[in-house]
Amino acid sequence: MKKIKELVKPFIFIIFGALLFLYYFNGLSGEGAGLAISIIAIILAAYFLAVGILSVVLGDKLGKAKGLLNLIGVATFPLFYFVIELITLINLADVEGFLGPTGWTISILTIAASLGLGALLFVSYFVRSKGLHRVTFLFGAIFVLALLLDILLQVDGTPTALGQVIILQVVLYGAYVSMMFDVLSSLKENKEPKKVEEKKEEEKPAEESKEETAE
Repeated sequence: MKKIKELVKPFIFIIFGALLFLYYFNGLSGEGAGLAISIIAIILAAYFLAVGILSVVLGDKLGKAKGLLNLIGVATFPLFYFVIELITLINLADVEGFLGPTGWTISILTIAASLGLGALLFVSYFVRSKGLHRVTFLFGAIFVLALLLDILLQVDGTPTALGQVIILQVVLYGAYVSMMFDVLSSLKENKEPKKVEEKKEEEKPAEESKEETAE
């Protein structure tokens, strides 16, 4: 399983971009909000494909830019999901009795988690804070729960039958979750070396003063 994950990992952005493109491509034949969402999704898919191809072709040559490009993609998808959920909630709120208590709860949870995760990922990249990273990780876990509920439950809150589960959606969400946790892990790793460097810098003056006293 680990070998398969290691083989797929370099191409995960390309896979996600291709699946996102296929998932929303038919929506271009629609109109109104559906058409607007499909256009945004296609642009987002093109971004993931471009970053994935650049990462494979250039590899380590991208340097720190690779981490920033990955984060932009991973942080933008929850914001895109937030827009979809908000439009869906507004449209269904006008239909009396359609959304039950479960449907309302899931919609509010999804809106809060997606908006919070998208914003916190950007902030966590620039603000180095252990507490902030934990909060970001928490919102990431809540967003994963929201994606899982989107598969298991229908919009109105009723359980989804096995025959109603969309396999493409399951794989799409699975690919995103993999990318999201990789980005969260990289943010944590980037913060640790800085603290080590700061400790070394603090220790240097102390060592220099000891050498001076010894002389």
